[in-house]
Order: sequence, then C-alpha cells, then structure tokens
Amino acid sequence: MTNSELTARLDAIREQNYPLALDFEDAEAIVDCIRRIMAEVPEDNQIFVRADYDDATSALFHPPHD
Repeated sequence: MTNSELTARLDAIREQNYPLALDFEDAEAIVDCIRRIMAEVPEDNQIFVRADYDDATSALFHPPHD
C-alpha cells in the first residue's frame, strides 16, 4: 500500500463515528501501518510488542468468510 493510500484510509477511519465500520482495505491499512512500525523496532525488542499488536490486529484483519 502506498503512503498516500495508507494516509487516506487512516484519515477516513478517523472521521468515522463509533461504532467503526471497517472494510477489508481499512483493516489492511491498519495492519500495514503496524508492520511499518514493527520494521523499525529493533529485533531484540520485537517480542515485547508483537503479541499485543497481534491481538489487536487479529480482530481487525482476517480472511473474509465464505
């Protein structure tokens, strides 16, 4: 996802009222953003933040049901 696509998706999510309604691309943007953050976390420290990110994002980003 390009920087402009990511920014546009996250901006659109911020403009929503609660409860949020996220489609697949919105969830993908959130996960991509977190992936970028994790890429900057030193390898030795990733274990400490990965579990929390996995829990948070697994609720948002999962394969669509058939």
